[in-house]
Amino acid sequence: MYKLGVFIIILCTIGIGFVPGLIYYYFIPLILLGIGIIFIWFSKNVLKFKVLWTLFPIIFIPLFINICIKIDTLPKEVFLIPEEYRGTVNIVYGQKCGIELKVENDTITYNIPKDGILIIANEYKSGYIDHTYYYVDKQKNKELIDKMDVRDFNEVYTIEKNSHEPSRNKIGIFGWGTSGTIVNNKNESVNYQEFEVSTYKDLEEKYGWKYVAKFDSIREVKLKNCK
Repeated sequence: MYKLGVFIIILCTIGIGFVPGLIYYYFIPLILLGIGIIFIWFSKNVLKFKVLWTLFPIIFIPLFINICIKIDTLPKEVFLIPEEYRGTVNIVYGQKCGIELKVENDTITYNIPKDGILIIANEYKSGYIDHTYYYVDKQKNKELIDKMDVRDFNEVYTIEKNSHEPSRNKIGIFGWGTSGTIVNNKNESVNYQEFEVSTYKDLEEKYGWKYVAKFDSIREVKLKNCK
């Protein structure tokens, strides 16, 4: 029973530490961890080993999570958006005809063109993100744009109302960190990330399915003409 308990504790500690998302599978890893600890305490081993193995996950799970975050954290990403741009911004990765962006001071900077579509040669990488967004005017002056969430706004169907609801006319970045794949004219899967620069009020009124269809058509042509 003692050895089985130790095995379960080590396995769950490594699993939760390096893949924290496992916890959301009905909390099964935490339940197994509890079972492992029970096995340890019901065994006939000495008290100090029982205490040590009980403390093992408490000490090492945060340590492993911290290591995992450091390994999987991407360089900081700064997005420079033309002054007064509204709508979708889409960054297409892995195109030989695209711009090669360099990481400088652990930061990669995206200069978004006027049409909101940036094609780059860099391959897409997933991981923990740190995004900052700015409007940039002709004099290169920067103005920070806040990241926003549609869940912060109160609707008829909102169960728990937000007493600090932001202004619906405030410009913000919605859907930040969104990524996906499209198929180019060569029938190849292409990675992209995108976000919306909009007010909450305009998000669905101006940037609904008609806007999306038009935007996708422009992106398709731009990819086709990319040289």
